[in-house]
Amino acid sequence: MIDFQNKVLTAQLKHADAMIEKHKINVEVLTKNSSGVADHPDMMQTVEDELNKIGHWEEIKSVIRKHFDFEGKKSLLNE
Repeated sequence: MIDFQNKVLTAQLKHADAMIEKHKINVEVLTKNSSGVADHPDMMQTVEDELNKIGHWEEIKSVIRKHFDFEGKKSLLNE
């Protein structure tokens, strides 16, 4: 049971990190690449939406850190 919990929570943390990176890249593309602006007429709202998505995944990581103890947790959270 512990091994399963470790695998699930480890995978969830890695998934959250990947999603955070994805949305960070989206913000960078939107703010540094003028061709991205044409597809998004409300640029401020689009960037805000991406930031909210980052916040969502940060919250997932925070809940895992606060409420669960599992093997490998410390090494994953320090990456």
